[in-house]
Amino acid sequence: MSVIVVQAGAAQLVTDDEDDVRRSLETIRSTGANALAEMRRFVTMLRDQDETALRVPQPGLSAVEQLVHDARANGLPVTFEVRGTPRDLPAGIDLAAYRIVQEALTNARQHASGVSSIEVIVDYAGGALHLGVHDDGMAVAQTSGKGHGLIGMRERVQLYGGCPYVSSQAARVGGSGVGTGVGDW
Repeated sequence: MSVIVVQAGAAQLVTDDEDDVRRSLETIRSTGANALAEMRRFVTMLRDQDETALRVPQPGLSAVEQLVHDARANGLPVTFEVRGTPRDLPAGIDLAAYRIVQEALTNARQHASGVSSIEVIVDYAGGALHLGVHDDGMAVAQTSGKGHGLIGMRERVQLYGGCPYVSSQAARVGGSGVGTGVGDW
């Protein structure tokens, strides 16, 4: 939902550039449709009290490439790298990892200025999963602070026994990057 709010705000600011407005509106439409589908699955699961809703595929790390592609199409300068050999992960970890990358990209768009590069790294090194999303932008001071983005990312990592951290690389270059380490699986 945060992507919808950010894109709607961006569409309001760039009304002179019709292509930017179209891209923002398309992101709003597709993100809204995906959010509604997830909410319907969740409500169905609660209402039906069976596992039918749980059998519907949820996004995972295999969908991060499309997420990055969509971010690029909406003007974010994102690179994507997978290190190590991808492997099957428990569904909860897979979904949490996807959501962490999604939220980090949203934060880079919403809370950083002057971003010239964003790096997304999924690293399967040594039996662990490490996620990194780093940007070179400066944190915007005028944020509302009402969101739960960083808190939500930390909670998702900790739920599965991982260790969240802020990247020292981002801090060295003044960026607002987030690095996330998720434990061994």
